Amino acid sequence: WTDKRTLATLDHWRELAPYHQQGAGGRSWQDAAQSLLDKKSGMAVIGLFLGQQITDEKIRGDIDFFPFPEIDAAHGQDAVEAPTDGFMLSRRPKNEDGAKKFLKFLGQARAEELYMDVDPSNLAVNEQAGTGSYNALQKKSAELIASAKHITQFADRDSDPGFISTVVLPGLTQWLGHPDDGSGMLKKIESQRSRFFTA
Repeated sequence: WTDKRTLATLDHWRELAPYHQQGAGGRSWQDAAQSLLDKKSGMAVIGLFLGQQITDEKIRGDIDFFPFPEIDAAHGQDAVEAPTDGFMLSRRPKNEDGAKKFLKFLGQARAEELYMDVDPSNLAVNEQAGTGSYNALQKKSAELIASAKHITQFADRDSDPGFISTVVLPGLTQWLGHPDDGSGMLKKIESQRSRFFTA
């Protein structure tokens, strides 16, 4: 957490700090998305699920995105955060056969097409699913993901969820309020890492 790359990232963010909305660290993603859609803010670091807040298709046509800017030339922009959501089966379902059939259906192209009909802020993961209904944002997202060398999930999926929720997120939220102390915040996170990781 205290490596040069992480510090460089915070330095870049610190330059943007004066442009953050007040209380940005405590805002839900829904409130942040609505602020963007209401044109009270000009940009947000958020996923395509922002589209779930859109009720007017004219607004959807006004939204665009770009990959996160390069911070370290050694890594460029070859990694994309593209979480894949899914459904799981409980250990002892009341109707195991029916539950397995339902999961099998959910993984089929037709089920994904039906879902995209009601939520055009997602991409299909089944390669047989039709993409003819994709809007401009979905098309651009699919191209970006296809060109990525590395795909990451959310931090709490790629790392220990307890570490992320009780250490990293509070640390970053605190830093948003005091962006001049990036080094101190990273040292604080580093000092608590051993509680969650043994190696």
